[in-house]
Amino acid sequence: MKTKPLIIAGSVAVILIAAIIFILYGKNKSNANVDGIEAFIEKFTNYAVNGQTDSLLNSFAVESRNNDGVKRLVSVLAGKSTVNSNAAPLAKLVFNLDERVIETLSDGSISVTIPLFLSNTNTELEQRRSLFTLKLVRFDNGDYKITQADVRQFFTDFVAYENYVRSKTLKDVDIYSPETLEAFAAADKLKARFDSVIWFSHVNGKTYYYVVYGKWDLYTLNSDIDSPLPYKIGLVGPDMKTILPAEFDLIHHIGGTFPDMIEVEKGHKKGFYNISGKEMLPVKYDQIFPISGEGENIAALRMGDYMYWLKSDYTVSEPTDIKMADILPRLNKTGSFSMTNGGYQNLTEFNSREEHNSIYIPPSYMVDLNLLPVFKTFKNPLRRNVEYGDASENYIVTKDVIQNNIAVDGDSGGWLQTLFYNIRDYYLGGRTEFYDRKNIVLVDNKHNRVYTASLSTDYSPDGTQSLEGPCNVSSIRAITDSLFEVKVGSVLYVELYDTTKTVSGGPYYHYLAIKGNKLVNLTTKRIFSFTKFVKMDDSYLEGCYLLDTYDHAAKKNSSKRMDQLTDEMLRYIKNEIYADYSYKFSDKRWEQVFSYQDMYHYNENGEAQYAQSVTDSLTSIDKYNINFIDQKLKAKKATTLAAK
Repeated sequence: MKTKPLIIAGSVAVILIAAIIFILYGKNKSNANVDGIEAFIEKFTNYAVNGQTDSLLNSFAVESRNNDGVKRLVSVLAGKSTVNSNAAPLAKLVFNLDERVIETLSDGSISVTIPLFLSNTNTELEQRRSLFTLKLVRFDNGDYKITQADVRQFFTDFVAYENYVRSKTLKDVDIYSPETLEAFAAADKLKARFDSVIWFSHVNGKTYYYVVYGKWDLYTLNSDIDSPLPYKIGLVGPDMKTILPAEFDLIHHIGGTFPDMIEVEKGHKKGFYNISGKEMLPVKYDQIFPISGEGENIAALRMGDYMYWLKSDYTVSEPTDIKMADILPRLNKTGSFSMTNGGYQNLTEFNSREEHNSIYIPPSYMVDLNLLPVFKTFKNPLRRNVEYGDASENYIVTKDVIQNNIAVDGDSGGWLQTLFYNIRDYYLGGRTEFYDRKNIVLVDNKHNRVYTASLSTDYSPDGTQSLEGPCNVSSIRAITDSLFEVKVGSVLYVELYDTTKTVSGGPYYHYLAIKGNKLVNLTTKRIFSFTKFVKMDDSYLEGCYLLDTYDHAAKKNSSKRMDQLTDEMLRYIKNEIYADYSYKFSDKRWEQVFSYQDMYHYNENGEAQYAQSVTDSLTSIDKYNINFIDQKLKAKKATTLAAK
């Protein structure tokens, strides 16, 4: 194979488009054509070099060309503008096609990873490596189009590089506040005593320093792996004296739970120190729930199966009967709230001249309730003339639906209560203005436990939409005391047999099981997931759905609200059961429909792997639901004939 040259694109600048994966559906997939793929890659990178935005845009599948994220990516690659301003770009892209990687994926599509260098016109500045990955599908006419672009690493690297260029070309006073510059200088002195100084926090005009022994990695905070951490964290005060020795797994936001108190974690146990370094609550509790309205009691503590009161003088009661259902409504900051730059006066910065976000380590109970992640990054008001990546401008939590006294089907007496929260994250530089998800908090009164789960609400191809209006409803049903059916109004994308009709919204059924004291979301590829986990009854025929119909003559969609499943939707649901086992449909339209839903696997040659018969694979629930749907369709047909 002949050597491919390095291809240099014009100067571009961009902020992070976090988790930017544009997903769209192609048409019939067919065998890969190596020469065609090579030609596509070369054309695509040449379009970027020459600033040909129209040609770049036409390289994507038709359905994606109006996607704001795709347009933004095209503009960046073509070097036409920065993402959030018209300022002169700071970087050049150098495509390194010699090291490209081409792979055939299990679904028959092609993955193309394109490495590149980030550079600047100032040759004294270093180059840095990056890459992005495109997913290509070969359409019926033989052309390849991009149906997915994963540029997470590329934009992460780009933001860091652009900020690196600024740090080398702008004066410090043009970027950093005086308190930040003072903190940098103090942190440099601390490096002689510690392996790393990772953050500094400005509290009431004073600065505190988070210090580390060992190998620091921010993203291990999100890890569920129960293994020893390669680092320990401590805290140093404004006088450069150690407040907390570097022996903790995590030190939370100063004053995040109570004023002048610092929550710490060690070996999954939690406790408090005051800002002078005095232990106020031993680090031995599994959970800490701060509350209001309980007189001298300021928090409920859990240690194993025992509950305790933490009193205002920081003494702890004897084990006592505390019901989670009673204290949940009185928990601090668990109603509706919004946050910017951490939501508090205290601001914590990265000790970095390239990572400009502020960082917030929320109280552990907010993480336990799944209202916030282990850490959250925000725009930093103390820095100027910088780009922000992987950060939020506003984070809004809204309490939605509360259901009390829920019982298992057929039982009397409720033992379960739930709260639903809507979470909207205005993410800087994201592929859409905001990201939505639903959070459920479930209180098990039998075992006095609280469980949480995060629920997706967007199953559209590009994942950038939200469902508004009467179909956006949430509810829960207890199937057993450890299996729950949660129905959430969601954006859907279900192509029906009629090519003009698409189900664009309606209830998505999540099935949650308690396993090992955690609430686990059971997975399935089916959109109508109830057919996998429960035997249908007439209640599943009802629901608020949005049915879109495309008018080819007028070239526009119309949307109609449906209060029950139509015959065509029922036929889809029945065939979705078969497709889940890679069934080979004799009807090409049904095969096409479920190819769009990624139901099939493809070999290395891009050939779909079908099953001619799936009878032996069907579960008893599958068979029951197929028969149930058949009976409903027959009854509807008989009713229609009788009416005639």
